[in-house]
Amino acid sequence: MKKRYESIEKPDKCPKCGAPVYRIQYGMPMMSEDEYFNTYHEHVIYGGCCVSEDDPEWQCSKCGAEIYNAKHIPLTKKDAYAKNPS
Repeated sequence: MKKRYESIEKPDKCPKCGAPVYRIQYGMPMMSEDEYFNTYHEHVIYGGCCVSEDDPEWQCSKCGAEIYNAKHIPLTKKDAYAKNPS
């Protein structure tokens, strides 16, 4: 099973190997990764156009470890019930 990494904000380095971490851009790209960097001065990894409720927000540039934004992690039914029992 693959280890799941989570963070509240973009980590400076990969928790697995220490390499730089880039934001994942979802959707149909309108420019190449090089054009994106030259325009926005930010490295990005394209994540495809199929998006789910639980996709990683950042990815390691070297080992590919995926890092999820802990602020956006969906609640389980058990968590939702504990917050709002009815």
